[in-house]
Amino acid sequence: MSDQNPNFLNLRGTSMNDASNRNNTGRDIDIARDIVNGTDGFRSESIWINNAQDRMTVTVDTRGKLNGNDRDKAIERLRTKLQQALPRYSVQIRER
Repeated sequence: MSDQNPNFLNLRGTSMNDASNRNNTGRDIDIARDIVNGTDGFRSESIWINNAQDRMTVTVDTRGKLNGNDRDKAIERLRTKLQQALPRYSVQIRER
C-alpha cells in the first residue's frame, strides 16, 4: 500500500464493465440519441446532462415535416419515451 501514489485519480466506475453505482452519462446520452433518431420526424442535434439538477436537455431537428398541433403531440410522445427510458432525468426538449 505504501508504494502507491496517493495523487492518482480514482477511476473506479469509469469503465463499461465496472459494477459500481456511478452513473454513466455517456451511455445515457447514447440511449437518448438512439430514441430520438429512431422516432419518425426527429433527428438529434445535441444532448446535454446537468448532473447537479439531474436534467437532460435534448435539442432536436424536426426535419421540417411536422408543424403546429402534430409537432406538439410528437414532442410530447418523444418526451414520454425519453422519460420512460431514462427516469432519473427531467427531460427538456428544444427544437431547432
